[in-house]
Amino acid sequence: MTLDRTIPPAVQQEFPFTLIHPENQVIKGVPHYLIPGEDTDLVRLELVFQAGSVYESAALIASTVNDLLGEGTSSHSSSEINARLDYYGAYIEKEITQEHASVTLYCLGRFLKDVLPVFAELVMDSVFPERELCINLNNRKASFESNLKKVEFVCRQHFPSLLFPGHPYGKITRLEDYDQVTQGAVYHFYQTFYHAAPVAIFLSGNANEQTLKLIADAFDWNKRAIPPNRTPLPDYKPVHKHIAMEETIQSAIRIGRPAVTQEHPDFAVWSLTNTILGGYFGSRLMKNIREEKGYTYGIGSALQMHPQSGVWLIATEVGAEYTQATLDEINKEILRMHHEAVSDEEMRIVKNYIQGNFLKSVDGPFAQTERLKTIVLKGLPEDYYQQLMDAIRSATPDDVLRCMHTYLHPEQMSRLVVGKTWKN
Repeated sequence: MTLDRTIPPAVQQEFPFTLIHPENQVIKGVPHYLIPGEDTDLVRLELVFQAGSVYESAALIASTVNDLLGEGTSSHSSSEINARLDYYGAYIEKEITQEHASVTLYCLGRFLKDVLPVFAELVMDSVFPERELCINLNNRKASFESNLKKVEFVCRQHFPSLLFPGHPYGKITRLEDYDQVTQGAVYHFYQTFYHAAPVAIFLSGNANEQTLKLIADAFDWNKRAIPPNRTPLPDYKPVHKHIAMEETIQSAIRIGRPAVTQEHPDFAVWSLTNTILGGYFGSRLMKNIREEKGYTYGIGSALQMHPQSGVWLIATEVGAEYTQATLDEINKEILRMHHEAVSDEEMRIVKNYIQGNFLKSVDGPFAQTERLKTIVLKGLPEDYYQQLMDAIRSATPDDVLRCMHTYLHPEQMSRLVVGKTWKN
């Protein structure tokens, strides 16, 4: 049958999806979640620890520990560990957020029993050799020093301090912090937070009940639980700030405010509203400031989630001479959404984009594990994503107006500009 390319494909209005229901067991006091995948021979094993940056007593300790896991144990050097992993085609990913740190192993299922002892050793018996620590800190310090010449990096570094002054969420890293990290502090953090039981273990891919037993036998956890760090949030007051970098040809701009978290009943409508304004390539900010005005290569808005607070922000880099014009156009687009209801056609396009993008994000057991992690670590209901998509589908233009009037007033937003001094 020949495809008639003069006839466009039908536009989908429904985007059904099914999340795999994980097998859940508590083994040695640790919740284990299994999402099997019959179509892959790859295994993904992720250990999540309550070891994020909010728990560190000094800057950079948490990230340094996470970075250096496996760079030497009491029995093997980093090169020996890497050679063993390479032999079996396995590799390790490490990630750290403000609340959690994770270590993830990828390997072929048939080699898991050979790789697990190496993985367990680097998780449970890292020693953080002085040489490896110095190399890591020197490399990161050099990269950091180079980045301090970039307006976008400086803007990203400093903006949280406007929203959360004096709070761990608003902490600013300084160049001298790299010189203050000690081997003793790194090892103490590691023993305290990585030798405690993980908050959860996620297993996906070519795995089953026997794989869970294999993993349980490989680790012997300290049952000590780490209580969440909940430093009280400061009262929010909008701040406008300029950091002068007179030699630059671009200005970096960030505008935003604290926001609701995923648990809040308004999150779905806020997510939809954010997408309309600046959350995808066809957004209003992109059409105006990139396509029509040509002030930037890209501008967007986003919702970021912290354990105690969300953040809503707009971010862009523009030619320095367009700084004020860009600020005016951003304000104009925000006010337009205050006074004009979004058309039904724009609502349809954005809803379809959100739902289609979500479908891509749950394709396969590894992707579904990422969604499961959010549900588990944030304590959300099992049907959270179904509720979220239903709420977005049913949202109306009046709901978007209500969201704008409730949360997104220009006078409630903080603003940081990094670059040349400009004329208002």
